[in-house]
Amino acid sequence: MKFVNDAMSDLSRPREEKFWGMYENGQKIAWKTGTSFGHKDAWAIGYNAKYLVAVWVGNESGEGRSHLTGVSKAAPILFKIFHDLNKNQWFSYNVQKPSRWVKVCQESGKLAGTLCKYTSIAFVKSESHRYQTCTYHEDILLNNQQLRINSACGEHDARRDTVFVLPPMMEYYYRSAHREYVGLPPLDPKCGEESVATQIIYPVEGVKIFLPIEKDNEANILIARAYHPIENELLFWYLDDQFLEKTSAVHTHELKIKIPKGMHRLMVIDSKGQKSEVNFEVI
Repeated sequence: MKFVNDAMSDLSRPREEKFWGMYENGQKIAWKTGTSFGHKDAWAIGYNAKYLVAVWVGNESGEGRSHLTGVSKAAPILFKIFHDLNKNQWFSYNVQKPSRWVKVCQESGKLAGTLCKYTSIAFVKSESHRYQTCTYHEDILLNNQQLRINSACGEHDARRDTVFVLPPMMEYYYRSAHREYVGLPPLDPKCGEESVATQIIYPVEGVKIFLPIEKDNEANILIARAYHPIENELLFWYLDDQFLEKTSAVHTHELKIKIPKGMHRLMVIDSKGQKSEVNFEVI
């Protein structure tokens, strides 16, 4: 946590706070900002050892403003609030957590499991997530065409291999930052039909969603997103058991849905009958 706190407190502050470190009364504050797509609103969040402050800037119409950013509009308010609060000291790190050298999986970052192919040595603290053993590798059989096979269609020249395979939701985020990710090789058609899970990425189960009015007064447009490990797979979308549309995409599918307020159930089904569904509310 110390590394996160120090990194977030070392960011370049807005113009009014640019030289805060040169003054005796300058406060060390960890902070972060954000700006929505279209500059419709912005936010800034900061904290020290005593206070957590969040600032949101926007307007009720949902219209964008070209100069509305977290750094220029929300952050100055954030730092003014901290100045008005009682000055507080920064975090103290007197408790030394035990650390040791461990072998970790280079692909997942966790403790190396028995199937991890690529490993390295890391010096980590006892509370690190890396003390969990990696379980994201599978032992598979491959033929000469690098297709996955099973015992039902085994070949005499098949070879064993281990591959790094993530659940659909994790694979969606991991693949966006790791172009080298391959996942599970395709199944040889002689071994039957491929059956893998699809996953709705957004909305998530149980979420409450506020959909702002757009510039053309087109209200309640939800951009739903789903992920499928197989490239160019067909997905069939249903809202409240009513068919909407079918989509085809490399991995990530998106669909714009005009949706009224209230409780809803979104479901996607792939060409093999595998489905994912979520319940959510538009408020």
